[in-house]
Amino acid sequence: MASHRWFDLGGDEVFWPAALVVLALSTGACAMEVGDSEQIIDDPSAEVGSGDLEVACPVPARTISPLVGRVYDAPAPSTNGTALRTFLQSVPNGSAASPSIVRLRAGATYTTSVSLTLTNRSFITIDGRGALIRSTNTSPNRSVFSFASGSSLSLYNVDLSADVSGTVEQGHGVALRGVQGFYSSGVRVFTVKDDGFWIGFNPALASRPQSTNVLLENFTTCTTQRHGLSVVGGSGVTIRRGLIDKSSTTVGVPIDLEPLNGDHDVARNIVIEEMTFGAYPTPGTRSTVQANGFNVSDVTIRNSRTVGAYFTRDGRSFGAPFLVSFNQTGYQRWARFRVLGNTSDPASPLRVAFVRAKQLDGIEVGSNRARFGGTASWLSASSCTGINVHDNAVF
Repeated sequence: MASHRWFDLGGDEVFWPAALVVLALSTGACAMEVGDSEQIIDDPSAEVGSGDLEVACPVPARTISPLVGRVYDAPAPSTNGTALRTFLQSVPNGSAASPSIVRLRAGATYTTSVSLTLTNRSFITIDGRGALIRSTNTSPNRSVFSFASGSSLSLYNVDLSADVSGTVEQGHGVALRGVQGFYSSGVRVFTVKDDGFWIGFNPALASRPQSTNVLLENFTTCTTQRHGLSVVGGSGVTIRRGLIDKSSTTVGVPIDLEPLNGDHDVARNIVIEEMTFGAYPTPGTRSTVQANGFNVSDVTIRNSRTVGAYFTRDGRSFGAPFLVSFNQTGYQRWARFRVLGNTSDPASPLRVAFVRAKQLDGIEVGSNRARFGGTASWLSASSCTGINVHDNAVF
């Protein structure tokens, strides 16, 4: 087996260690690799790993092939809340020929009182080996993992959860701040204060460098208190084969594309494919994928689906119609949007348009399936050009 390979996501080629990662999304029995043993989980809401994290989300199976490089084994979990960050920051940069590979203790539970921050690092892979990292950090910037201005970084096979007290945001599961080349697979984020994954700029630098060439696959976010995943400053981002369930308490959505600064930030060349979206609050009008803000272009959402009412609140079951909103709110017109081959949960009829678009040049809505109710339609467009609606089917 080749020890490494290149990925090209539409920009510069970026080097990551090769790994074959297979994730089977299932609400039935699941198998999870933990060290050299295999744990069978018949109940999707059962405990995960050897820690005490309980989740009420479907638990995916995952297997990861061995990685090749120089290995740095993490120490056993301790009561020192900064020990894990100290260890991670002691690992040297790797190289294209020999990346540095960090291995956590298989199935262990680590507790950290600080954000696990890596800044200006390159060719480092963190293999969680099924470990759980619990963050007790309550500071304003309390993401479990924060990668800033590095390159060729990878994160595998780890569960993350965090303290959700207080009202301050920036409590993400994984935050990418101006990273050039990031690959992740087998990461599961449960119960964090803000977004499961945050892909954006580095606010510590005046030039606000964006994250580029990012591939997230085979992941889960569940009961995040804001968005399941957001792109606020990034290009060449592929999001695929993941499960986003129970996003938000009040204002979040499963996926949010929202560049924050019109002079610097972008969400460009974004591919969202083969995703599964579960239920979330007030789903009748809230989008599954939304874009707003500045500089959003070249977005493809394809071959994804929403699935039924996973949870109830106040005696109501929340379903999951597939809704997309491209709401241009800045001063630039957006261009080239495609929504293709997606399926809306037939148990949750659409009450509004499948896709809502404003001030776009080039919008294609094709080969999607949904159940209609009320005043539903395939596209509601305002001040758009290049409209192509074709081959959609109503259940």
